[in-house]
Amino acid sequence: MRIYITHCSARKNPSLKGSRRKVTSDVLYTSPRIKAFMRRCQQTGVNWAILSDKHGIVFPDQKHGWYEKSPDEVKPTEFHELPENFDRQLRRYSEILFYRPNPVRFHGVYRRILKKTRHHARVKQFSRVDQIMPDGATTKACGWLHQQLKRLPPIRYPFAEEDFPDNGVYFFYEKGESWGHGGRGSRIVRIGTSKEGNFKSRIGDHYLWGDSKMKFGRNGAAPRDRSIFRRNLGRALLWRDQDGYLKLWDTSFTTRVNRRKYGKRRDIRKEKQIEKKVTRLLRRNFSFKFILLEGQARRMGTKGLESRLIGTVARCAYCFPSRNWLGLSSPKEQIKNGKLWLIHHRDSDGIAPLDRQAIRKAISKTKQWLKDEERARFRESPNGVSSNEIG
Repeated sequence: MRIYITHCSARKNPSLKGSRRKVTSDVLYTSPRIKAFMRRCQQTGVNWAILSDKHGIVFPDQKHGWYEKSPDEVKPTEFHELPENFDRQLRRYSEILFYRPNPVRFHGVYRRILKKTRHHARVKQFSRVDQIMPDGATTKACGWLHQQLKRLPPIRYPFAEEDFPDNGVYFFYEKGESWGHGGRGSRIVRIGTSKEGNFKSRIGDHYLWGDSKMKFGRNGAAPRDRSIFRRNLGRALLWRDQDGYLKLWDTSFTTRVNRRKYGKRRDIRKEKQIEKKVTRLLRRNFSFKFILLEGQARRMGTKGLESRLIGTVARCAYCFPSRNWLGLSSPKEQIKNGKLWLIHHRDSDGIAPLDRQAIRKAISKTKQWLKDEERARFRESPNGVSSNEIG
């Protein structure tokens, strides 16, 4: 498995200086070299990290605050820890490609780290950002996944809670977003799952069945507090419209602390208007498919199938957002510079051969389940008319 690395720089986001705010590398570092490196890595969907002379190897999802430290200031005792950190953090990578565009300005500290590391035989240096190339295996896997999911019907609103199983993995598609694997097809824009037995309610959290969840006040949780998908859609709408209500929209009111601190500042009428826009957007512009999959541990977390499915699509070299994709208006860099309505698991490994077998079986099982459900509705509905055909 391959990873791309470059070293840190003195140029950092000035708005962070003097604050306690911690951010990811794509927000912290502002030098043209690092920006070009990160942009290329994100576009090609490869694994990447920053070598910091203060923190060691920093992966894209790790957060740190502002710091000022020149490699000239690295003490011998501190230097000893850097190669050890390099060894520990990168031990699972068989190929380490280090980007240093200007050999003359490549500091001796970084040279010594690459010389001292036990992985020095795996390290190769390169000088042009266009030498960062996509992972061909992951891109092929993304094409395979899109093709396999074509075997399942897309689900569009309206639908009912009883139309879904207790456990599964869902794949969202968005109007106007196409895949890049040749032919015509819709691009996956979100992948998700739920805890054991909660799949139906998870879909309901996104789409909102009934009016009960819209009956919230200043001391109550809003629909976005139960669905990060809804929160991210609302963020993009507010950022696009330069609406100052974004900060309160970002605040979770599931905690007593936030309700006490920010509850009086809430404009409930405005929040309900935004929530209605999000609901309308979801119901009109999005569809999804799902596969049956039992076992919470098999589905969720860094070791679950969900993370590898996300990594497969996020790191694909062919699937890119359209020019009009709403996600480009997101204030979240991971979404704006990516292709998915997701922040986590984007750098996960892609699906493995055993995953492909599991996905094939899950799709076949899901197709049979859908047929059985349709026959059951046909038997139960009056006059022999399927519930999907009524109205």
